Amino acid sequence: MSNSFPRPYAAPLKTQADIVFCLDATGSMEHCLSGVLNGMDAFARDLASICRVDARFRLIAFRDYHSPDCRTPWNVHEFTTAEEFSRQLRAVKAGGGGDEPESVFDAMYMALKSDWRPNRTHKSVIVMTDADTHPNLHERTSNLPANGLSQIIQLIQETRHLLLFMVAPKFPAYAAIERAANEAFDANRKIMMNWVPRSSEGNRGLQLLNFQPLMEMISGLVSATSVDIALQFEDEDLLL
Repeated sequence: MSNSFPRPYAAPLKTQADIVFCLDATGSMEHCLSGVLNGMDAFARDLASICRVDARFRLIAFRDYHSPDCRTPWNVHEFTTAEEFSRQLRAVKAGGGGDEPESVFDAMYMALKSDWRPNRTHKSVIVMTDADTHPNLHERTSNLPANGLSQIIQLIQETRHLLLFMVAPKFPAYAAIERAANEAFDANRKIMMNWVPRSSEGNRGLQLLNFQPLMEMISGLVSATSVDIALQFEDEDLLL
């Protein structure tokens, strides 16, 4: 005899999703920026098709804080609609950055410190870069001890209902984030890596990616995780 009962839902599940794209905007990343832009319509549509997701998007198009030769400013925005996000992305011109590494940890720190909605919100940080990161945070990013890896891992551990999805070459700093996440697995946090070749190895890195299926896959992950979070919230309500 089954002890399961149907859930007393009078309406479809609804949850909130705050999604931050940290996109390397240096010269080699023009293909990435256009690929994300071309996939945004399908991304937003897929979010709405699985459950009623009230989604907000934030753009952090980063370069290199650490290099005095990089004078091109970052494109940093607050949360907005999918339509406005696409307009912001179209305004980004890939350039600057100079040689590797870039300020990837600084962008991730900024993303993890976003002004998330406090209740019933699934949080996603999507990072795309073809470069290694400076190991330390720049002083304009944090006035705490500067080690970037330890601060990123700490913020991941502090952020509930989080999906971190990285598209990057398998540099040691990014592999360390993956190891730390696997060692301290928590159902409230998912860390996923999509490793790509290093451009310096004779490949073209992210330029070889087909962004349409990649964006569809990420959208599916965000949607599915949003459903999981919504079910958790519903279960918590039933216990009240």
